[in-house]
Amino acid sequence: MLRAYSSSWDGGNVLPKLDREEVHHLVRVRRVRIGEIVEILNGKGHVGSAEVLSVDGTKLGLNLRAIREIPESRLQVHLLVALPKGKTFPGLLHKAVELGVSRITPLATENVEVPPERAGKKQDRWESVLIEALKQSGNPWMPRLDAPSSLDKELQGPADAARICAALQPDASPLWQLLGNPLKPVGVIQVFVGPEGDFSDAEYKQLRGAGCHFVSLGPLVLKVETAASLVMGALQLWSQGA
Repeated sequence: MLRAYSSSWDGGNVLPKLDREEVHHLVRVRRVRIGEIVEILNGKGHVGSAEVLSVDGTKLGLNLRAIREIPESRLQVHLLVALPKGKTFPGLLHKAVELGVSRITPLATENVEVPPERAGKKQDRWESVLIEALKQSGNPWMPRLDAPSSLDKELQGPADAARICAALQPDASPLWQLLGNPLKPVGVIQVFVGPEGDFSDAEYKQLRGAGCHFVSLGPLVLKVETAASLVMGALQLWSQGA
């Protein structure tokens, strides 16, 4: 399936010109041909079906033939994840789009080795990863990506969402047990995932005081991206099975 992203398309019958990068990808990389269908995503729930009318060098003529509007999931997953070291965060972002997360907040915690100011400079790169993941997966909704934040800030005030935390704590309940309760998977769920050095004792105290349900992901110690993907995938399956 050929796909392109257009942030300027409002879902109406008129399709604005695609950005230069999108046209280049379709023409030079995917070698699109006249008569082929390109799926257009705007990240706001609209999916267009456009026929290629002309291909001329770096120009592409498209005719919008059909439009679908996909409603947001009734379960909104807000992933709050400690910034992992190395180059693993872009891959985590890609998985988040594939698994239908609605919002992503990178966290600077006590054991995070990446300075938040340095991480913040990668915002444009991270946005590009989200776009590529959107096109690859066909997800019609682009998750909101926040600037790096702190646990203190994110836990301030009353929670307007259910909160769960992947925790290496003796009182953590198995994830399947929490998802097996009769609560309907609707509204917002905040998912907290700590760094490779785990949350500190003080941070666990904060999370517990803010009403977080501690969940266990098994007996093994998982990397940040593995733990986040496991929880996101489980929530996605839970929301579909309700």
